[in-house]
Amino acid sequence: MKENTRTLAGEWIKKNIPAGAAIGVTEVPWQFQLPPLDEERYQLKVTGYNLENLETMLPDYFIISSFQGNIAPIPEQMPGERNLFWLEFEKSGKYQALAFFRQPLSFAGIVFNQNSASEDLIYLNPTIAVFEKRK
Repeated sequence: MKENTRTLAGEWIKKNIPAGAAIGVTEVPWQFQLPPLDEERYQLKVTGYNLENLETMLPDYFIISSFQGNIAPIPEQMPGERNLFWLEFEKSGKYQALAFFRQPLSFAGIVFNQNSASEDLIYLNPTIAVFEKRK
């Protein structure tokens, strides 16, 4: 059994992102979608799915998961606003990829389609992406 991606990302964040840094997220962190984020250690900035909010808040780091953007494994029913936000986020160039925590979507040795999967399966190991604001 491997550590899930949320745990791996949470440990990496604590080790590599300095205390006091501002971390942006699209939604209030939820245990099945994002890594654990210590709100005593970091300044969390909830941007929603709005690039203008992100550009106004301009946090030092931005964390997104398979549930918030078009990052495999992708839920079958990804809301359009999330896809649009992801495309605008990538196009903006304001952030650069720092770390990805990904494990192929599988269960009991069976590897599933990474581009259209049931949310229930993705909860096991969503991909977590950490971005850093470009200097």
